[in-house]
Amino acid sequence: MADAPSPSPSRMRHWWTWLIIISPAVVLLTQMVPLLVSIPCLDSWSFVQQYRELMEDRYSWEKFFAPNYVHPSAVGKSIYFGVLHYLDGNVAVLPILSWVFSAIIALCVYRLARPLWQAGWFPATLALCGATAIIFTAAQGEVWLWDFVFQNFIPGTCLAIGLWLLMAQPLSPWRVLIAAILSVISIHSFGAGYFVAILLCLPIWHGMHGQSFGRKIAFTICWLLVHGVIAYFALTAPGGSDKGPDGGAGLAAIFDRPVMRTQFVLIVLGGMLGKGTVIEPETLCAILGGALLAVFLVSVGFVVRHRKDRELTTSSLPWIAFSLYGLGSAGLISLGRMHNSVDNALDERFGTFSVFFIFGTLLLAATALREMAFSGSPWFPHARRAAAPGFAILVGAVLINWHVGVNLMHLKHSRIDQERALLTFARVMSLENNEWMDARITRKSSFGLSSFLADQGKLHGVEFAKDRTLASFKVGKKTGGKWARFNPPIDTRDGKWKLTGLGGLSVDDVADLILITAQGTTGPEEVVALAATLMPATFFERRKEVRANPEFYVGWSRTLEDSSLPKGVVTLRAYVFDQDKRVVHPIEGVHRLRDDQAGASIGAHRQSGAPDRKEL
Repeated sequence: MADAPSPSPSRMRHWWTWLIIISPAVVLLTQMVPLLVSIPCLDSWSFVQQYRELMEDRYSWEKFFAPNYVHPSAVGKSIYFGVLHYLDGNVAVLPILSWVFSAIIALCVYRLARPLWQAGWFPATLALCGATAIIFTAAQGEVWLWDFVFQNFIPGTCLAIGLWLLMAQPLSPWRVLIAAILSVISIHSFGAGYFVAILLCLPIWHGMHGQSFGRKIAFTICWLLVHGVIAYFALTAPGGSDKGPDGGAGLAAIFDRPVMRTQFVLIVLGGMLGKGTVIEPETLCAILGGALLAVFLVSVGFVVRHRKDRELTTSSLPWIAFSLYGLGSAGLISLGRMHNSVDNALDERFGTFSVFFIFGTLLLAATALREMAFSGSPWFPHARRAAAPGFAILVGAVLINWHVGVNLMHLKHSRIDQERALLTFARVMSLENNEWMDARITRKSSFGLSSFLADQGKLHGVEFAKDRTLASFKVGKKTGGKWARFNPPIDTRDGKWKLTGLGGLSVDDVADLILITAQGTTGPEEVVALAATLMPATFFERRKEVRANPEFYVGWSRTLEDSSLPKGVVTLRAYVFDQDKRVVHPIEGVHRLRDDQAGASIGAHRQSGAPDRKEL
C-alpha cells in the first residue's frame, strides 16, 4: 500500500500560521468558560424587571425603546428577553455571545487585511496575531463574564461587517442597504452606535469612485440625515434612566476642562495596556494611549499624503474607520463618566471600544510600513527601526495585562458567586439598604426578581432557604482565626451596631457569604444579617499584601439595626456559608449584647484568644 502524499511545506505553513493567529481567541475561551455563572448580575436585573413586566402584560413599546442608563438598548433587550424566555434563563450564554461577536469582528479583520500578506507571511502573521490578541484580550476582565455587557459588542460588530461588505468591489445597492440596516441596529444597541453610520460613509464614498462630487455629497447628506433622525429619537426616547451629572450639558461638555478630558480619553485608549506594573495605571495608560494616538496620526498623515494611490487608500480605510470608532467612543465615554475625576477611565467595560483603536492603529501602521517598503520611501529604514521595539512594547503590554485581566475575571467570578449565595435568602430576608449596590454585589430589586425567575423555572444554581433558622443548614467545622473572624460589635449610639470581621478562607479564596446570627434568651438561633467579603481589584495579584493586611483584602462589614434583634440579652455569631454544600462554618468570635448597663459587647471575643479588634 503506497504511503499517502505528505502536505507541501507551504500548505503546512498556511495551516500553522492560522493556528497561531487564532490561538489568543481559543486561550480566552478556555479561561472564561469555567468561570461563567448563570445568574443575572447587577445592571442585568433591570432587564429582568422589564421581562417580568412583559410576562405580566404591563410592558409597553415606550419602555422597550426607552434608553437604559442613557444608552439605547432595544436590540440588547430583545436578545436578553429571548435568552430568558427560550433558553430558560441560562444567561451564561451571553458572555459566550460576546466572544462570538469578537470572533465575527476578527474574521472581518482577517478578510480586510488580505493586502498585508503581500509583505510576506511572517510580518502578516505577527500583525494579525497581535490584532487577535487585542480583540480577545483578557484585560477586559469582567466583560467576559458579565451577562449584561454583550450589548457593548454589537455596534463594533456591525461596523466590522459593514466595512467588509462595503470594501468589496464593485459597490452594489444591496450592500449599501445591508450597511444601512447594520447602522440602525447599532444605533439601537448603544450610545456610540451613530458612529457606525458616520464611519460607514467612508467606504461608501470611496466606493462611489468615478461618480460626480455632487452626487456623493447628496448621498452622504441623506445618509447622515436619515440615521441622525433615527439616532435622535433613540437617544431621547421618553422613560430613559438618569443621565448623570454631565448629561444635561450634552456635546458642549466636550470643551469643558479640556486638559482633564484629554487625559481621560488617553487613559481610555491605553486602558487595556497600562495595568499590572509598578507605574501608576493612570499614568502609564495615558502615556501608551498618547503614543498610539501619535502613531495613528502619523500613519493617517502618510495615507493622506499618498491619497492618489488608490490601492493604499483602499487597504488603509478600514483601519482608519476602526481607529476612529475607538477614538470617538473614548470621547463620548469622557462625557458620561469623567465627572470630576479620571479614575473611571480605567473601567474594563471601556475596553470593548478602545480595542478598536489599538488594533486599528496597529494594522494601519503595518499597512503604511508595507507601502513604504514597496515604494522605496527614504523613511522606511527609520520607520522599520522604530516599529520593532514599538511592537515589542505592545506585545509585552498585552501579555502583562492579559494576566491582570485573568485575575480580574476570577474576581468577577467571586463577586457573582457572592450574589448567587445572597439570593439563597431572597424569600426569607430583604435588602433594605444600599450597602450591597455600593459594594457592586447586587441590587435591591434582585430578591424579588429572583423569586419571579425561580417561579418561572429560569433561575439556575440557587436553592432558596426555607427559613432563617440556623438549624436549616448543616454546621461544619470551625474556620481558623487567621483568615476568618468576627470582631466585637461597635455601638454607633444611633440605634445601630457596626459589625466587622474577616471573611477569607485562604490567601487566594474568600467566603461565598458571611451569615450573622442572633439568639435571644429564648427561641432559636436565626440569621439576622448577611455580609460579603469586599475584595479589592488587586486581591489575586498581591498575596504578600493579603497576608500582611487581611483586614483590607478579606474584610467585611455590616450595619445592623438594633430593632431587628430579639429583646433582652442577645448572642451574636458569624458563619462562613458554603452555598454549594449547604454548610455553614462557625467563625471565631461570639458576642453578647445588652448584657451590661453600657449595652456593649462583653469579653467572649477575648476569651476565644483572638487578636485585638482592628476597625476596618
